[in-house]
Amino acid sequence: MIRNHVNKERLGLERLLTGLAFLGMGLVTVIWGVHILESDATVLAKATHLTFIGIMGSGYVVYLMGRWGYLARLKAFFPADHGEMSSVWKKSPSITYLLPSYKEEVNVVKMSLLSSALQLYPDKRVVLLIDDPPSDDPQLVLTRALPKQIEQFLEGPREHLKKIYHSTKDAKKAHRYLAAWFQTQGELYPVTDAQEKAFVELTFFDRAAYHKTCEHTCWDELLGMFNVEVTSFERKQFEYLSHAANKAMNLNSYIGLMGEKFPETEFVAMLDADTILTHDYTLRLVHHMISPGQERLAVIQTPYSAFPNAAGELERVAGITTDLQFVVHQGFTHYNATFWVGANAIARKSALDDIVEEVQERGYTIKRFIQDRTVIEDTESSVDLIRKGWSLHNYPERLSYSATPPDFGSLLIQRRRWANGGLLILPKLFGSLSNWKEGFMRMHYLGSIGVTLGALLTLLIVPFSAQEITWAAIVSPLPYLAIYGRDLMLLGYRFTDLFRVLALNVLLIPVNAAGVLKSLEQAVTGQQIPFFRTPKVKGKTLVPRFYRWLNYSLAGWMMIAFYASLFYLPPLALAPNLFMVTLTAYALPKYLMDFSLKIRWLN
Repeated sequence: MIRNHVNKERLGLERLLTGLAFLGMGLVTVIWGVHILESDATVLAKATHLTFIGIMGSGYVVYLMGRWGYLARLKAFFPADHGEMSSVWKKSPSITYLLPSYKEEVNVVKMSLLSSALQLYPDKRVVLLIDDPPSDDPQLVLTRALPKQIEQFLEGPREHLKKIYHSTKDAKKAHRYLAAWFQTQGELYPVTDAQEKAFVELTFFDRAAYHKTCEHTCWDELLGMFNVEVTSFERKQFEYLSHAANKAMNLNSYIGLMGEKFPETEFVAMLDADTILTHDYTLRLVHHMISPGQERLAVIQTPYSAFPNAAGELERVAGITTDLQFVVHQGFTHYNATFWVGANAIARKSALDDIVEEVQERGYTIKRFIQDRTVIEDTESSVDLIRKGWSLHNYPERLSYSATPPDFGSLLIQRRRWANGGLLILPKLFGSLSNWKEGFMRMHYLGSIGVTLGALLTLLIVPFSAQEITWAAIVSPLPYLAIYGRDLMLLGYRFTDLFRVLALNVLLIPVNAAGVLKSLEQAVTGQQIPFFRTPKVKGKTLVPRFYRWLNYSLAGWMMIAFYASLFYLPPLALAPNLFMVTLTAYALPKYLMDFSLKIRWLN
């Protein structure tokens, strides 16, 4: 499994390449700007192009700044060894794992529960938050049975360790037993796809390797590893709890009962029901949380990575964008601009208590710790924590993996939700920023989709003359694309995947536009936008006809514009249009016009 983006031996080279990319983009931009200002183009055309340069260039700059920040963090990062993390075992901060689930496949939930229950951490409480409507549906019945099954599964090694302790107290013997047990479980677990393969490697084989090399663990640690309670909770069975159809209120319902009906713990781990963790995820993150100087650290996470070796091309390409977002988010932490990104996080319960609000729903008073005003609830909660003086942190290793949408229908739901809400949250930032770097990164994260989308659509729709479209229009993004492609190769992908990523992004233009328009609709009407969960089911998720025709229309317009430009633009100026047409011609049949898989209508 890839745990780091680059080796430390390469950091100097990578920082040099990043600096050269900055320099190259800057020089080209200056030359381009001077050329346009000195050209015979109209004032409007000049202003439009210079604005476009700034908007599109800001995305390149954020990626390169994020990359630079990530490399700087890696240079200073030395992961703690087991001896250094012994303070966690001595203090044993209490933790509850919450896994919100809604109509998930049973095997997906089972892997996530096992991944949490088998964390290298003492005295764990794992809670599956089932959000399905109460019924006797066979899949729901199987889901409800999972916690008990997992507790029974863990009973065997727990009792065997106790026998070793009472008979010999031989820690080496205990480690040999655990190494064999984890190895056997990994060999027995059925593997049919990339997610199951990653689960087996991370949860069983890596843990077996750990026990083969670890011989000095005290017995409190050995026995504590399997001291875990696994249970479930269904908020919709209680009238007085929130029934709002979103993940945030599912989490809020349980968190609001901690200390009353359920045990209060110092930390709360919140994980999507398809998330798989490395065995030391909790140990490393909690160790950082309890380190001196981290008393005001509210949330720590490792932005999730995609499962390697996805079977379908669209799933693999979408996973590439997820893996590269890891780099940017790690860079955000360098500039004190971390955002909570939702798929996995460990939060300090006292920090959640500090931002709790009470709201009314159906006549009941509901506690809201995590915002549900927008569909990107973790992002808005990040700003709430910042305004209260708390900080957030991305741990600079790949310690968590989550599923990537396998088809365009489910990807559409996910990316439309990601594009919705940033503009509504943006005003909350004002007055909470410490410096211009933090402000630039945070404001770009929240507002870039809407602004960049507007600039891109302007370029695609408005015909420009050869006076504005120069060689620099083609050259300026090349340093950024070269670095992007290099990062693909460092992550184990191919440089040619860069073309596939760009092609997929073309199809997502209408999707992102829909998300931005929904934000504007909510701003104008005040009506909350419904939360649509990303489907995590096998099969084909239906792509709404509206989005199909939007993509067909955009493709048709680009082809018409390219044909028309043949008569008045020189060959060099035709290159951007030709490139966009090529991307679209590749993406439409590859990602959107695939009717070979079975269509599954979602409720």
